[in-house]
Amino acid sequence: MPPSSAIQFIDSPPLIRIELKERYPAWYSDCIFGNSRNMNFSISELTIIPAGFLTQNAKAFKYKTLISFGPAELLEQSYMAGASDYLKDPWNCKELIIRCRPYLEDIKFSLGDDIILFSGESFKINNKIISLTNCQNRLLKILLKNSNAFLSYPLLTDYLGLKPGQPDKSLHVHIHNLRKILKTELPEQYGDTLRIVNSSSLGYAMIVTCG
Repeated sequence: MPPSSAIQFIDSPPLIRIELKERYPAWYSDCIFGNSRNMNFSISELTIIPAGFLTQNAKAFKYKTLISFGPAELLEQSYMAGASDYLKDPWNCKELIIRCRPYLEDIKFSLGDDIILFSGESFKINNKIISLTNCQNRLLKILLKNSNAFLSYPLLTDYLGLKPGQPDKSLHVHIHNLRKILKTELPEQYGDTLRIVNSSSLGYAMIVTCG
């Protein structure tokens, strides 16, 4: 299975990487640093990528949340290739962290009298920590971050790093177990204000109607 981290940083500028390590060690530890010449894709919430590499390999990053960086003349091409934001040269670590923050923020909302909080790797309902496997954690997070929108089976399978021929670890088994957990922990809400639905042609979606 590919490595897992909050942030995948491809071809990070050497001085930026050094400054992150020395001045922002917690942020640095959340990164997996990769090389475009020898790519080993990680499972990540956010990918930071050179604009030139993104525009030439847009299909490879189709299902990822991207921030690209580079010269001003590649800004429009980067957005067309799927980037959510752009770091225009010159930029520094402070700007990098500020731009990344919205894509790594906690998830918090209410369902009636119940408070749902996803902070880092911790999932809580009314301050009670709910035990999840790593795959369940990642699956629930991406469904909540894209609530009320269908995510395709290939997208979710790729995001979780699942491989064909692993029935005990298949996407559908993880969804089944996640539904059971949510039904147990939110008996009055699940099926009404929150539910996981599926479509044979569209994939899975977390439907949320909250106050």
